[in-house]
Amino acid sequence: MSSNRRDGGPRLGLRAGLALALLLGFYVLALALMAALFGFFAVVALAIGAGDLPPGSALLAGLAVGCGFAVVGGVLQSVRVVTAEIPAGIAVRPADQPRLWEAVRDLAAEVGAPAPDEIRLVPGVNAFVTQETRLLGLVKGKVILGVGLGLLSVVDRAGLRAVLAHEFGHISGGDTRLGPMIHRAGTAIQRTVEYLERDERFFKKGVAQVFRAYHRLFRRTTTAVSRAQERAADRASVRVAGAPAAVRALETIGVAAPAFGFFADRYVVPAWERGRWPEDMYGGFRAFYADPGRREEFDQAREVVLAAETGRADSHPSIGDRIRLITAMDEPRPGPGPAGEEEPAWGLLTGRAEAEMALFAARTATGADGLKPITWERAADEVFGKLAAGAARTVGSAAIAIGGSWDRGGPDQVLALLAAGRGAELAEHLDASGDGEMFYPVRAVLAAEIVERHGGHWAVSWSGPTAVHWPGTPLDELVRLALEGPQGLAAVRAELGLPDAPLRELPPLSREAVDA
Repeated sequence: MSSNRRDGGPRLGLRAGLALALLLGFYVLALALMAALFGFFAVVALAIGAGDLPPGSALLAGLAVGCGFAVVGGVLQSVRVVTAEIPAGIAVRPADQPRLWEAVRDLAAEVGAPAPDEIRLVPGVNAFVTQETRLLGLVKGKVILGVGLGLLSVVDRAGLRAVLAHEFGHISGGDTRLGPMIHRAGTAIQRTVEYLERDERFFKKGVAQVFRAYHRLFRRTTTAVSRAQERAADRASVRVAGAPAAVRALETIGVAAPAFGFFADRYVVPAWERGRWPEDMYGGFRAFYADPGRREEFDQAREVVLAAETGRADSHPSIGDRIRLITAMDEPRPGPGPAGEEEPAWGLLTGRAEAEMALFAARTATGADGLKPITWERAADEVFGKLAAGAARTVGSAAIAIGGSWDRGGPDQVLALLAAGRGAELAEHLDASGDGEMFYPVRAVLAAEIVERHGGHWAVSWSGPTAVHWPGTPLDELVRLALEGPQGLAAVRAELGLPDAPLRELPPLSREAVDA
């Protein structure tokens, strides 16, 4: 049986018919309301002319006409052209990425879908397929496949086959033609509701509620259709790549997609804010995702992803539900896949550095043009090191504010407060929280001291705050010693060459001096 038939061919007509019926139903509803409102106006006007109703009833007729024109305006708003939004990225030709194009074309043929007319490399841990359509999806157009560089960074080739087979399953099932139709209908109804609700008059509000109720019915129906499409596309994925590969890919995406957001916020945005862009951004993401220090965190995230359930309003089944359905599918095991299935998908790219730099150049679409590229090594000093030094200054100011010895430099005042048993007070002033309470504030001041006076240098840490490399005791071990008590504090002072002096009572500094 062909993949087209198995993954949605016979059902495509039913799905398209349902979406088209809902879309036409919206306009039928609008026409019926307009006819009723204008008919009401005509009846009232004739009754007033015949003397059967007092002239004051003209107000009701006017409101009916106003509502009728409001519905007309809402419908006119709804018929504006709706175009699919494609994430910013770069289109790559077969000559640019021959291995990627070859793998994609072979997989499309295996699924029974047309090969894409364009492959676009995009940011993030994602993949998508979209198809330009005309005449409510009856006329097919160009097929565009989007592949995230973040996705290529975290899956092997078997996992990539599973993901892309799912996307091509949407094409073979006709979903890329049905999707724009459903999107257009939903946008039309939503725009009409928003247009009607701009007016505070009771009648227009009442009409808006009619359309809102229809929109709820539409959403409930089409999200169920969308979930069915996802299940059919998963079946194509399993048939081509096998259930184990499909499950691994889903688990990886469920964890890596939010991890990429965290990575961007923690490592990329700070550089962006200082006019820099990591030139090997995805090399950093690969190192971040593979760091052993993140394993426990990612394992916990995986448990949350697998436990999530699908809500009635969700257009996609949850990853946990999709995995459970995949494992229950009665699909024949595929034959052996292409050679190198266990190799990283990233290896399919030719000239990976050039691909990243091309994507870097294409970021003008996101408003990030004008940024200068920077290596992670340079960013450790110019970006993250400066942030860490600023955090150390904040801790020092807080120590002075609660009575630390302001005539001492470096970490001495913080260590003196710890020795005096006032660490909790400092933590409260800093609003520090977590199990360690003072761990990170102490870490900040010790790191700044090591870099400034002991030949240390900043380094990017993929498992936590900015690291410091120096020939002495590792930074985190020094912090733990400082928090252990008097003996540990003495050891830290000795290693950093700080005199063992108790906290002294000094006249308080002015607020301006503390801020400075």
